[in-house]
Amino acid sequence: MTDSVSPKKILVTGVAGFIGSNLADRLLQEDYEVIGIDNLAYGRQEQIPHGVDFRQMDIRSKDIYSAFLGVDVVFHLAAKNDLIACQEDPVETMDVNVRGTANVFEAAWRAGVRKVVFASSSALEEEEARLKGFYAIGKATCEKIAEGYRAAFGLHYVLPRYFNVYGPRQDYRRSHPPVMSAFIIKVLKNESPILYEGYEDNKRDFVYVDDINDFHLMCIKDDRVDNRLLRLGSGVSS
Repeated sequence: MTDSVSPKKILVTGVAGFIGSNLADRLLQEDYEVIGIDNLAYGRQEQIPHGVDFRQMDIRSKDIYSAFLGVDVVFHLAAKNDLIACQEDPVETMDVNVRGTANVFEAAWRAGVRKVVFASSSALEEEEARLKGFYAIGKATCEKIAEGYRAAFGLHYVLPRYFNVYGPRQDYRRSHPPVMSAFIIKVLKNESPILYEGYEDNKRDFVYVDDINDFHLMCIKDDRVDNRLLRLGSGVSS
């Protein structure tokens, strides 16, 4: 156990999703007490690890506030993250991703949480066209929300910008699957996976979910990452 008396309490939003469920698994293995929040709009309940104190809630609701009591660190992973769907419905995108994030930070500071780790995105590292997309606009706004809560209330944050994360439980059933799942589906159909039509030199950085969770564990214990923006990838493009 991390603490000789009792494990620290960690809250994960989006716990039924790809990264959230893998993170919850890892936290339980490390003897942390895990509270998980998910409205199951995108995540799947069967992915939530046994041992998680699961609350089916929407991050936009004030009903989540009580779940944050006694929590040490929050990992805010819940989001609408299908870029095409985000572009098709900007109002819902901002409602879920921006208003929902503001509500999570509000719940955290009210409950005396020490730190919020907010899942940002490498979409903010890409070309101008991507930066104008509603998904990227929302993520950029959320990064400013994190800094706003630090400046106003002293709530620490960590802003990891994930590159292309892959691993078990990644949802291949979505109408627009994540890039690695889309590649695998193509290969299984004996088709060539194409990243962007007509952009032969376009490359991406792929990082395994366990490596991401190594960093997540560091966020809990190491204050050197506090109030910083960090880019999480393998460092190798392909």
